[in-house]
Amino acid sequence: MALPLSAIYQSFRLIIIAGFASVILTLYSYFYFQDEIFPNVVRTDVIYLVLFGIFITAFLVTFVHRIRKANTELQDIAFRDSLTGAANRLLLKEKFQLLKDLKTPSIALLFIDMNGFKRINDTYGHEVGDYVLENVAWRVNNLLRDSDLLCRLGGDEFVILLSNIDHQVPERIADRIKLALENPMEMNDQMIEVSANIGWTYTTNVSDADLEKMLKEADRAMYRSKCASRILDV
Repeated sequence: MALPLSAIYQSFRLIIIAGFASVILTLYSYFYFQDEIFPNVVRTDVIYLVLFGIFITAFLVTFVHRIRKANTELQDIAFRDSLTGAANRLLLKEKFQLLKDLKTPSIALLFIDMNGFKRINDTYGHEVGDYVLENVAWRVNNLLRDSDLLCRLGGDEFVILLSNIDHQVPERIADRIKLALENPMEMNDQMIEVSANIGWTYTTNVSDADLEKMLKEADRAMYRSKCASRILDV
């Protein structure tokens, strides 16, 4: 019974311990209580019992491995953007709430909007547009820490959730992202140039922070950056 029960917890360690214990218990019972428990069992049968226990252990380990893999895939579907692999809004909300519950000292949101993405889709097609989004997500992710979270809100809009940082960090991250996007992307012998406008908001009052309000603040900051870029271009 220990083996099937150990599988409920989906723990490889518990299954192996239970399997090892069942083998030891079988051998111990045979050699020390043969007359009481195994009066009609020969040594060959005991070997089969031991092998059966090993087989059951291996089966349960494989079963739990597949269950864990399936759970991971389901979580990816629920919390990840299928195109870019970035987090979706649901995971963003969960991570934001977790940071609040942990009383993180500071939180920042960066709002990224790609320039001229519609033109890329119209000129080169949606396949190229998808490639651009994947490449943007890959480049941005390479600039972030493991604790940071890149989220795709939809279309060509991305959000980055940062925590435990100084007030100057969001601006530095924004500058790095813009620099990383300066290199053109090549696909089907086409050199595609991309750029982005980025706005951010920052707070140390994490306990009272509201995700939707911070998203709107970062969006407005991004729009001001876009307007300023247009003025400079003129």
